[in-house]
Amino acid sequence: MELMVRDMGQLTHIECSVKRAKWTQVLAVLQLSPTQQDQLMANRKEHLNKLRKVYQDRQELNMQAMGLMLPRCPENASQAKSSLEGKLDCMSLNGYSYTARENVDLNSTLDKIKCNLRKEQRTVMELNFVTMHRILSPLQCALFFVEAFPTHCDCLALANILAFQLHREDSFDRTGSGSQGHNDMSNSAGGSNGNDGNVDAQMDKAVQSVTHNGSGSLSHSSSK
Repeated sequence: MELMVRDMGQLTHIECSVKRAKWTQVLAVLQLSPTQQDQLMANRKEHLNKLRKVYQDRQELNMQAMGLMLPRCPENASQAKSSLEGKLDCMSLNGYSYTARENVDLNSTLDKIKCNLRKEQRTVMELNFVTMHRILSPLQCALFFVEAFPTHCDCLALANILAFQLHREDSFDRTGSGSQGHNDMSNSAGGSNGNDGNVDAQMDKAVQSVTHNGSGSLSHSSSK
C-alpha cells in the first residue's frame, strides 16, 4: 500500500534528525551559489507538482480498481453483498458471464496503474537528471556522490534541506494546478541554450548513451 498510496507531506521534509544532519552536511560541502539554490528550488517545486498529479491520478485508479474487484450482481442487486461471499454468491447464481466484463475493465484499470507507477519512476529520474546534469557542476556531482555514500544520492532530500534552510518548504503548489512544464524548469535550471531545452529529450539521449556505450557515465550538459 505504501507503493500505491503516497502522502505528499512525507516528501517535502525530513523528520529523522540523523538523516537531516547528513543531508545538511552534504549541502554544506557542495557550497551552492545563489543561482544554483534558486534552480534547485525551482526543480523541487516542479517535481512535487508533478508527483501530486501522479498521486491524484493513482488515487482515482485505485478507487476504480476497488469497485471492480467485487462485481455487482445484476439480479437481486439490493441483496448482493460487497464482499467476497457476495461475489461468489453472484457467480453461483448467474455464472461467470456477469463477472467477465468487469474483469476486463479491471485488467484495463490495473494496466493504467502500472503506467502510473512507471510515470512516477520517470518523474524521479527527471529530478535526478536535472539536478545532476543541469544544476550541479561535475565537481559538485562528484562531491555529492562521495558525501552521500553509502546511501543513495537523494536529490529531493538535498532540495528539502535547502528549502528548510531558506524557509521555503511550502514553495510548491499544494492545489496541483500550477505546474509550469518542462520548458519553465529548463529555463530556470540552466536551460539557457535553446537547443537543449527539452529535458525529456536530453534524458532519453543520456540513457541511450549509457545503454549503447556501457560505460555508465553521462556527459554533463553544462560542460559542453
